Amino acid sequence: MRLNLILVAIVALVALSFVVSVSRKDDPQPPPADPTEEAAALESSSGFLRLVDAGRISDSWSLLESSLQQQASPPLWEGLISGLRGAVGPALGRELRSSLYTESLEDAPDGRYFVFDFDTEFQNARMTERVVVVFDRGDWPVSGYWLKQSIPIR
Repeated sequence: MRLNLILVAIVALVALSFVVSVSRKDDPQPPPADPTEEAAALESSSGFLRLVDAGRISDSWSLLESSLQQQASPPLWEGLISGLRGAVGPALGRELRSSLYTESLEDAPDGRYFVFDFDTEFQNARMTERVVVVFDRGDWPVSGYWLKQSIPIR
């Protein structure tokens, strides 16, 4: 079990080179998000997670923001996500923990972002899943995804 969690941590570090940090720049706080936009952004995040949960990782690549697609080819994306999710097993349940709207993220161009954190129980661990989406031409593609261990299951 400990070896699997170490493997997840190593793969997560590699995957983090493809995601943005949620730390905000020193810009003033953006205006509150429009509830309709938040619902659309959350649905985009949830759709992405449903594909990954169903093992359709290659299909989830099509929901990525274009610059992330340029950094990670479909085979590379599938390898990264399979590595992240393989050690924790299938998702058994998920609840939205938090939602943050921001217009500025470190290491990312200014834009309209939602950061969603989910408490997820997998077969082998409880994790926090973070999905970052960015507004782009009327859609909310995924610009980041990663896992962080919450509480190990014994």
